[in-house]
Amino acid sequence: MNVNGSMAVADIARPLTVNGKENGYHHQELAVEDLERMLPDVNEGQVPFGMIVSRVAQQIYAELQEVAETLPGMSDVARKRTLADFVVATKKQVVKLYAIAKWARDAETVQKCLNLVGFLMNLKYEIDSAIGRLHQIHDELNPERLGNHDLLTSLDVLTTGTYQRLPTIIKKSVIPVKPLTNPEVVSTFRELEQVMRYRLRTTEYIPVEMMQYRIAGGRVYFTVPNLFEVGVCLVGAQKDDGWFTTHFKFLIGIGGDATEGRGGGRRCRIERKGAERVARPPAAGAGRV
Repeated sequence: MNVNGSMAVADIARPLTVNGKENGYHHQELAVEDLERMLPDVNEGQVPFGMIVSRVAQQIYAELQEVAETLPGMSDVARKRTLADFVVATKKQVVKLYAIAKWARDAETVQKCLNLVGFLMNLKYEIDSAIGRLHQIHDELNPERLGNHDLLTSLDVLTTGTYQRLPTIIKKSVIPVKPLTNPEVVSTFRELEQVMRYRLRTTEYIPVEMMQYRIAGGRVYFTVPNLFEVGVCLVGAQKDDGWFTTHFKFLIGIGGDATEGRGGGRRCRIERKGAERVARPPAAGAGRV
C-alpha cells in the first residue's frame, strides 16, 4: 500500500495470505510423481520393444537357416545373388530396429503425453456428459416449474383455517341458501319499509289520485277509491332499484251475476288477467311507481 493509503496494482495482484494460507484456504501441493500416477495408463496399440527385437531376431535366424539349406544346390552366381539379397533385406530390418531403439529413448516422455491426452479425453467426455445431463434435467423440470407463492391464500388458511376467496356462485349453486328465520324476515321488512317510505317522500313521483297509501308487510298499498287497489314492492334497497307489482284488486262495482257467462263474470276475468300480470317476474330495472 502506498503512503497516501491507496493500494497499488502489485498489492491487488498479490495473493491474500491469512495465517499462512493463501486466500484463506490451505492448498495441498502434490508432487509431480503423484500427479503422473493419477493419469490413466494408455497402452492401446503399443507393443513392447523386447518383443519386437525377439521377433526380428527369430525372423532373421529362420531366413538364414533357409538360405543355408538352399545354397549347396545353387551355382556360384546364384549363391552370390541369394546371399546379397539376404544381406540387403536383413540390413533393412536391422536399420528399422535401430531406429526404433533410438526412438525408444524418449518413449517415457511420449507415454506421458499419451497418458495426458487420455486424461484430457476422459475429462472432455465427463464434461460433455454433465452438460448433456444438465440439459436433460432442464427439459424434464421445465414443466414442473412452480408458480409464485399465493401469500393471500396462505394467510387465509393460516388465520381462518379455510379458503375465503372462492366465487360466491359456487356456494349458491351447490349449498342451498339457509332460509331466514321469522325475526330476520320481520327485521328485513322493517328495513325495506324504511327505504320505501324514504323514496316515496323524496324521489318518487306519485299521481294525486294515488296519494292515499299505506305501508305494511314490506309492501306499499295504493288505493284509488271506487277504482282499484295495488300493492308494489322494491326489487332491492339500492337507489336505482325498480318497483314491481305484488297485488292488484279492482274496486269497481259491477251489476249482475259475477259468475255468469263462460269463465265467470267480467270482474273475475279482469282480476284473473291482473293476477297473470302480477305473476310475471319483474324485469331488470323495473320502472318507477
